[in-house]
Amino acid sequence: MTLDYNHRPSFAEQVNVAVDRALTADQATRPPRDYLGGSRLGHACERALQFEFTATPKDEGGDFSGQSLRIFAIGHALED
Repeated sequence: MTLDYNHRPSFAEQVNVAVDRALTADQATRPPRDYLGGSRLGHACERALQFEFTATPKDEGGDFSGQSLRIFAIGHALED
């Protein structure tokens, strides 16, 4: 096994990390919704909807990753 001491993150990887951190920080400042969005009503798991509606605390570590938030942000931008 050889170690690669020369590997550095590419520019795109560095940008993605910075964007993920910014989106995660922004998400942490937003107040939780007090309603179920229309897109949630089609969710097959009624228990998950009930937990969401009653604001049941999430499991530790159950938040969205920065990458997921980036994907959501792109979807929101394309939807507008």
